[in-house]
Amino acid sequence: NRYVELLNDVDQLVGTDQAFLLGSWVEMARGFGANATDCGGNAANIPAANCADFYEWNARTQLTTWNPTPHEAKKIPDGPNDYASKHWNGLVAGYYGKRASLLLKQALDSAKAGKPVDKDAVTRLKADHAYNWTTAEIGVVKYPTKPVGDALTVSKAMHTKYASWFAP
Repeated sequence: NRYVELLNDVDQLVGTDQAFLLGSWVEMARGFGANATDCGGNAANIPAANCADFYEWNARTQLTTWNPTPHEAKKIPDGPNDYASKHWNGLVAGYYGKRASLLLKQALDSAKAGKPVDKDAVTRLKADHAYNWTTAEIGVVKYPTKPVGDALTVSKAMHTKYASWFAP
């Protein structure tokens, strides 16, 4: 739970700086797709008429799994998973934090049942999450394209919140 909380806090902090906004990346990708015609026959089954959605999907996939994760896949395809590993507002909480929450729930459910964590279930969970984040949220989730909050104020609040973690 603390790890998920920390990811959410980091997401808030990086959201105070224009250079760390997923929204800018998504907006730029959608802009490139607005007048494009080269998006047919794609692995995400996005209609060829909607290149903005295709370009957004491509941008999301590039940041996360690199290789597209098909719907109902048993695992994320081999390749550089978490390829870009950006510390961007929206990606930290929305992808990494959400994944950590899902994995935590899976582990707690297993513990409650008195069983070890089901590695196959974890692998499927990661694939479902990758598919959902790269495909199901296209055009739905709107990430900020302008910074939110003041970096100094947020930093001071986090320093206070986490100071005991670093106390001698």
